[in-house]
Amino acid sequence: MSLLSVARWSRLLIVVWALTGLACSTPRESQAPVPKASSAAAPTPRPRPSVERTGAIEISTDVAGAIVTVDGEARGPAPQRIIGLSPGKHQVRIEAPDREPWEGSVTVFPDVAVPLKARLLPQRVSLHVECDVPGASVFIDRRFIGKSPVAVADLSLGTHVLSVSSEGYDIHTETLRLKPGRTNVRVALKAVRLNETLEVIHKHGFGSCRGRLSASPEGVAFASTDPRHSFKVPLADIKEIHAEYLRKNLQIRLSDGRKFNFTTDDDNADALITFEQKVSKACGLARQEAH
Repeated sequence: MSLLSVARWSRLLIVVWALTGLACSTPRESQAPVPKASSAAAPTPRPRPSVERTGAIEISTDVAGAIVTVDGEARGPAPQRIIGLSPGKHQVRIEAPDREPWEGSVTVFPDVAVPLKARLLPQRVSLHVECDVPGASVFIDRRFIGKSPVAVADLSLGTHVLSVSSEGYDIHTETLRLKPGRTNVRVALKAVRLNETLEVIHKHGFGSCRGRLSASPEGVAFASTDPRHSFKVPLADIKEIHAEYLRKNLQIRLSDGRKFNFTTDDDNADALITFEQKVSKACGLARQEAH
């Protein structure tokens, strides 16, 4: 190869090399920026809150319309279902007029209606009785409760009959309407003014005898012309005294089973009726006390 040819090939290679470098070189600002990795951590998604499973209490009572309270919150009248209660123990109170309130703890379970049947007992009251005669016998509804002064704590609301008696005094009877709480009663007895005498004929099973029938706070006595038929009994021993006007008959029955019949020579039985009424009033509660 001639020197001229070598020179030409040299120049040609130089041109090709220059063009290749221009093609491969790119201005710095023309390059697309490379995004940098963020140093902040990606946010953690919050868990959705779970829905709480609740329960209920199915409430019924023996008193319609009783007011229900759950955990101190009034819920209205019974019967009803209290819903939306969280599982666990809840305090329930049920109230009605003139009844003792029901109160207790009820455990609620998820998705369950717990039955609750409450019985509201009649409200109780107390009674305290005093008398101006110490030791007088006190009766409530004809039931002997003790000697005055006396207290009773197990009575129900409403109407009760109080009777107080003592030998030698008139019977005191009154009607009480007891309300919740304690009722105090003071009784003043009046001395019995029983002083009756009556001329009568004592009718026996066979025959009869005459004598004087008398009554006083100490009892009833018959003084007969025949001493074998005389007797004296305390008022407490008289079980029954009954006068029949048309038959002009007065009958006295004693607690031991003995029975006496009397009549009169009067044209009517007015004296027998009067005697019966006064003795009945004086001895009525004495019979209760004896039993």
